[in-house]
Amino acid sequence: MAPPRGSAAYKKQDGTLAISKNGQSVSWTPVAPPGSKPALTFPVSAITNLQQTPASSPKVMLKIFVQTPGAQAAEVHVFNFTSPTVARAEADAIKDALSKAVQQAKTGGVVPAAPGGSVSSAAMAIAGAVSSLPQAGASQDGIYDDARLHSDGNLQQSLLKGDPQLEKTFVESLRTKPESITDRQFTSQFWSSRIHLLRAHAIEKSQTRAKSKFN
Repeated sequence: MAPPRGSAAYKKQDGTLAISKNGQSVSWTPVAPPGSKPALTFPVSAITNLQQTPASSPKVMLKIFVQTPGAQAAEVHVFNFTSPTVARAEADAIKDALSKAVQQAKTGGVVPAAPGGSVSSAAMAIAGAVSSLPQAGASQDGIYDDARLHSDGNLQQSLLKGDPQLEKTFVESLRTKPESITDRQFTSQFWSSRIHLLRAHAIEKSQTRAKSKFN
């Protein structure tokens, strides 16, 4: 499978953000003039943090924090995804792939499991931070509201249990987050960019319950 790439503007200039075939670097190439070489390239191992705008935001932006040798603070590169139809999907794909690549770079390609348990059990233990978030009201009218989905810990744990790849991404992203970000802050940011997944899961669960009652 080809590495993810997406149409993204950098400093108000249109271009393409892409991960290299070996997954070791990220580059941004301007679309003009045609045939341009990458104007920005940095190794995945230098990435210290990733932040994405929430699903509710009209703009789809990805911040990549890069720590260069000798620099006191990380450089922040902001990419604004510009596709009129798949901007969110492209941003999600690149962010998830980068999270995985960063973790592999730090662990030598091995995702460490929690002591005495598997990666899956570690994810469920870490997901306790999700359950600790305040629960929103249970009104049926607001079941698919962004705010409720974002704060529904039970729904989030259910989605993690039913999606091994997402569960793995959750664990890897949590382990690569800066120490300055708390588990609760991380959890909030993680789900803010995946409201669409929570909504789809909530709809699926609701349909399943309806079918069970009908039968």
